[in-house]
Amino acid sequence: MAGYILISLGSDGAEQRQAIDPRYLLVVEAQPGLRYRVVSSESGDEPGLQRLHRREGDLLIEGDGDALVRIIGFFSEPLAVTYQATESVDIDASDLGSEPSGDGVVWDAVDGGGVCLFAAAAAVGAAASSSGGSAGAGGGSAGASSSTSMVSNIATAVANNAVVAVGVGAAAAAGVVAATAQEDDPELAELQITPLAGPFTVSAQVAVYGADGERLTDSAIEHDFSQGPFTLILAEGYVGPVLIVISDSNDYEPDFVDEATGEPRNLGTELRALVEVNDASTLHVSVTPLTELAVRIAGVEAGQPLAGELLQANTRIGEIFGIDDITAQAIDIFDEAFDESDGVSAAESYGRLLAAISGVQPYGDLAYAIDEIALYLEGDINGLEVDADLFRVLRDAAEFFEQGPNRDRAEVLPVVSPVAPRIAEFQLDSLADGGVINRDFLVDGVAIDVDLPVGSQIGHSAVLQWGRQRIEYELDDEHIADGYVRFTVGPEQLIAQGSGELEVAASFNGELLTLSTRLEVDITQPVLAGNVQVSYDERSETLETLAVVQQSSSDTAQSLTAFKFVASDSNVSSDGYFQIDNFGQITLTAAGSGDNAASNDYETGVNSFNHQVVAQDINGNWSQPITVNLAVNNIDDAAPQLRSVNFVNGTTLGTTPTLLLNFDEEIRLGSDSYVKLTGSSQTLTLYADATTHGAVSVAGEQLTVALTTPLIDFGENYQVEFGGTLILDASPLANNWAGLEGENALNFTLARPVALFNLGSQDVTFQDQLIKPGQSSSFNGGRTFSDDFSFEIVVLVESDDNTWTPLQAGQQWSGVANLGSDDKIIIASRDGGAISATAMAPGSLPNSVAAAFSAGAVEFTYQSGAYTHFARLEVDGQFYLFAGHENDGYHYHNRGGTALDETATKYPITLWSGSLGSNIAAPSVLLSAGWFLTI
Repeated sequence: MAGYILISLGSDGAEQRQAIDPRYLLVVEAQPGLRYRVVSSESGDEPGLQRLHRREGDLLIEGDGDALVRIIGFFSEPLAVTYQATESVDIDASDLGSEPSGDGVVWDAVDGGGVCLFAAAAAVGAAASSSGGSAGAGGGSAGASSSTSMVSNIATAVANNAVVAVGVGAAAAAGVVAATAQEDDPELAELQITPLAGPFTVSAQVAVYGADGERLTDSAIEHDFSQGPFTLILAEGYVGPVLIVISDSNDYEPDFVDEATGEPRNLGTELRALVEVNDASTLHVSVTPLTELAVRIAGVEAGQPLAGELLQANTRIGEIFGIDDITAQAIDIFDEAFDESDGVSAAESYGRLLAAISGVQPYGDLAYAIDEIALYLEGDINGLEVDADLFRVLRDAAEFFEQGPNRDRAEVLPVVSPVAPRIAEFQLDSLADGGVINRDFLVDGVAIDVDLPVGSQIGHSAVLQWGRQRIEYELDDEHIADGYVRFTVGPEQLIAQGSGELEVAASFNGELLTLSTRLEVDITQPVLAGNVQVSYDERSETLETLAVVQQSSSDTAQSLTAFKFVASDSNVSSDGYFQIDNFGQITLTAAGSGDNAASNDYETGVNSFNHQVVAQDINGNWSQPITVNLAVNNIDDAAPQLRSVNFVNGTTLGTTPTLLLNFDEEIRLGSDSYVKLTGSSQTLTLYADATTHGAVSVAGEQLTVALTTPLIDFGENYQVEFGGTLILDASPLANNWAGLEGENALNFTLARPVALFNLGSQDVTFQDQLIKPGQSSSFNGGRTFSDDFSFEIVVLVESDDNTWTPLQAGQQWSGVANLGSDDKIIIASRDGGAISATAMAPGSLPNSVAAAFSAGAVEFTYQSGAYTHFARLEVDGQFYLFAGHENDGYHYHNRGGTALDETATKYPITLWSGSLGSNIAAPSVLLSAGWFLTI
């Protein structure tokens, strides 16, 4: 197909060229002083059969049968623009000539030349101007088998000097040639398209489809609806249905302002509309959620042929929402033209309705709201059913709007269909969740309102078909005056029809209404599993489940959502002791769980409670009552009592006593129980799950506290304390021992021992001053010290006793060869004073301890000049002292880094004489001044 070029030549000789596709109309705005010319892009020649049309102040140029260019504002004299044709004729706004012809043709070129028939001055006021469009309307044509058109948004083109092109098919072009040769200049149908769900603020894609399903535009065209409607000029002679599709062009970004919230909102779907073009006039088309619903009901998809009867879907949706023409112009509540003070026009009423339904799913894309409404519509244009719950949803949406920021802009009303049978307004609040007619309606029945059709008269029959049930009235003067008839579906009809979804239809004088209503009825009672009988232990907690009321396994129709006690008509029993939740679980209330409440204390005498319970299903139907019996069990709720306390091993110095507490019943310990013994300088804490310092254990009725760490605070008071969870009995209530009365009930004083050894069968002689020169013995006693005990052998000396020196040859301590590794020999001051400065290690030994030796080699020393005095308990168990001076015949030993001279003179000392026997006690002795009695 040959193309063309629009040449724009300025007064300075500058030339601009714009390509023209003959399938499209090129729209440009006239620029001052320019000379325009159209030539072929291939040959450079002007197109044949040029015809120039005046469209108000614009110049429309045809060539070779195609509408090629429209120059906006061409005939504005101040612009001084010119169009040149046939290289000899110039047309401009100042030319004088004859009047234009009746079809608006001001100049007609023929092969080889042409004649100027135009005079600007005469044409400006001539009545021959075409009425074929608003500012910037395009031209076009259509053949019998081709639905093509030319589209231009002239308002936008003029404002932005933009170019808008619209396709024209080849078959249509042939039609133009014939039409322009034989007919007057045709008028073209024009669509002014406005999407409205709230005012659009951005661009969106526009596509238009004709009756044959072919797109009338070569591709979807993006248009900024914030600048005004989209203008579509149809092909010449086009009549019939048109499908308009508005689609989102900015993904998830907002497209319009929502009336209910006042916030930007995303389209998120297509908005479509079916319209009928009947003649070559301007048709204002609103594309709204209602028109989208109509397209869905019609079952139309883009690309499918459009039948005229599909337009009945617009009527059906209009009947539901009370709008005569859902494609007609609507004025949104933000528009300056919206004004309810002077009455409400049809366009304002439409805008008010769109505001009312804007509260449906207001916080998501518009797609969700349309889908929500569509859920309540079933069927097609020949049998459309409306779920009555739709009007509850729409009422809620209107109430949402009335609570929003734009409530003062419009007085919106809940949507009620003027045609479809509907539940009376006063009963809407009685519907169960989901819009269900439940057993509550068995009292007064269901009221159904139906508006009278045009032509209704007194005496005409009015019939409501409630499923299989027929209710017939005869219209009277009151019905005619009210404009509607109210049918009452009584309890007997409800029971006869039963539960389930049903269609409610109405007919007047034998003529069935086109719209019916779909309702859901559930008058079936839920069934509970049966009476419940349970017992529970006294002293139960508030949150402890006592019983569960359950639905019968054979009843699966509806799930249960609520329970209540019949007597109190609430979830708390009439006595205030019990409560039941929405899952049927019965527990004690705060009052019922009190220690002295009859429901939680067997000893009160009232130990059994009967209550009737009913359950409600999801549709609001209540079951028949069942009886729940709750009995209180008597359990041990008395705390254990302490009967006696015994100390084993005594409470004397150096002992590790075992404390025995005897109770009146079996007991157990909490995991954090402990026993603490506190003296003046010693604190021992024994835990139930640890062994430090001893063990705390339970066997039956006895608690044992067994110490392994000796007590050391001689003459001091020890306080015994119990803590943590303390002592519990074995009953389910885990009664806690109340403890001892008074803080000092188990306190005791640590006494000094009478003697170091048990001398009941003594055959051992201990000296008052054990270490003296000349008291020598080689007898080692032959005693084997048992490994079962740890022996501590104490030697007491006076602090001023100088018998440590000089030690004579042959003096020794013997009898220690059999000491075990855990046995000790201890030298201690009897009177608490320091051991003599002339004795070993003066000043280096504590007042309480001179030395402690075990079976290993242990020594203590002090330094005197260059010499070291020391004592050693060697591996053979004998204790040797090395001391003295050379001039005294004593052994000097220079420790100077050398090993001990084992050949030096040694002075062994005997610890005891006589046989130790088998009656030696094994006290654990820690040293403190004045601990021991004289032996």
